[in-house]
Amino acid sequence: MAPLRSGLVKGLHLFSIGALDLGTPLVRMIFFSHLLSLEELGFASALSAVSASLEQITDLAIYRFVFCSSREDFAEALAGAHALGLLRGCALAMIMLLGAPALAHVFGRDQDWEAFAFMGLISLVRSLEHLETRVAERDYRYDGQFKVSLVSHLGSLVTLIVVAVIWRDHNALLASLFTQSLLTTVMSHRLATQPFKINFRTPYFRRAWKFGYPLMFNGIGLAAVSQGDRLIVGALLGLPTLGVYSVSMLAATLPIGILFKVVGTFGLAALHNAKVETGQLAARLRAYATTVPILAGIYACASLIGLNPAIRLVFGQTFVVDDWALALLTLNAFFRIVRMEPFNGLLLHEGRTAALALTNFAGFSGVAASMVLCWIFPTLLSPLVGRLGGEVASLVAALHVTRDGFLAARRHFLWTFGCSLVAILGAIGILLPMDGQPLKRVGILACFFLGYLIWAGLALPKLLSEAFQTREV
Repeated sequence: MAPLRSGLVKGLHLFSIGALDLGTPLVRMIFFSHLLSLEELGFASALSAVSASLEQITDLAIYRFVFCSSREDFAEALAGAHALGLLRGCALAMIMLLGAPALAHVFGRDQDWEAFAFMGLISLVRSLEHLETRVAERDYRYDGQFKVSLVSHLGSLVTLIVVAVIWRDHNALLASLFTQSLLTTVMSHRLATQPFKINFRTPYFRRAWKFGYPLMFNGIGLAAVSQGDRLIVGALLGLPTLGVYSVSMLAATLPIGILFKVVGTFGLAALHNAKVETGQLAARLRAYATTVPILAGIYACASLIGLNPAIRLVFGQTFVVDDWALALLTLNAFFRIVRMEPFNGLLLHEGRTAALALTNFAGFSGVAASMVLCWIFPTLLSPLVGRLGGEVASLVAALHVTRDGFLAARRHFLWTFGCSLVAILGAIGILLPMDGQPLKRVGILACFFLGYLIWAGLALPKLLSEAFQTREV
């Protein structure tokens, strides 16, 4: 019972971290949708998209470097990683300060350039975070990270509510993000057992840079896939349209982040601790490769059934999308899930960060398509079509760069992915002609959803049993 209880507690901590990390933007958007005008909501979304893009482009996976370093050299690796993190934070702050006037002009808000500059300060504060609590996840320990996340996100939401009620503008976002960044840094230092050291001269500083710099190219692709469409919508279709687009995209994709906070983190640890010589790594890859497309199909069915009702209930009728947009949002979510894992985990496990960068860099095709489509057809569907193209391109790239290491699980993945995709396309084909028949639509989609659950119950237990015969947690 003790190992089971321990595993459940760890799983709860990990799930809670994901829920907090990705639930906070949802709560933030709920308040904004009711308290801010569409113009201010769109500008807040533009601020968030620009900041997130720069964070992703300069994401060096610093704590992942310490994660993969020798335990004997933990303190030295940590000091080198902290040094690289601080350097990154200073660079981000400078980029935001210098680029703020131009960014404000792109979105037609020249008078608010200081808002973009302030986002750089937020990144600088976050760069002083102690990484020990995050590295602890390699031993399946998530309690410290959970405490940091809980305090920082609650503080962020309290600040947001107070400022939004008083000023009802984008300053609520700035205050909320600054509070979250500050509390994250403070709590990480309070919970750490190692002293906070910064060492630019250690060999681990150079190793951390060598490990992380290819991920800047990965970050460019990731930013293009996750944020590029928002920047294009805001610049070409206007801030009010960006407000609607941001709400619908957030509602469609936010739970994916929560899902992969659990699946991705646990999956990487499982691959890291697997024994190659006993066939355990291959077994875990097969289980991983089968699980993810089934999860993607279940998620897509749930999206088709519940996305618009959820948007109407939480954000209001203004943000409800039509059936074509709903279908495109669902397909975007499906392909985002299947192109992320197990490929990201496998490539990180193998230390092939340059190859990982290529998979996300393929997302540029979606940005280019979105820009052209928005220019020719200035409607909400254009960026959704372009984004879908980028997700498909990223999946093709992921299959290509993992063709050797993924060989043991490729057949399992392709079969499960193909069946899931056919089922989702069939569900969409049934859904679109049935306008004005909500009960029939829900009933049919519920049957698809139930079919996925039965499929999971039949296919996964044996694979998971083979993959985890040796207990580790």
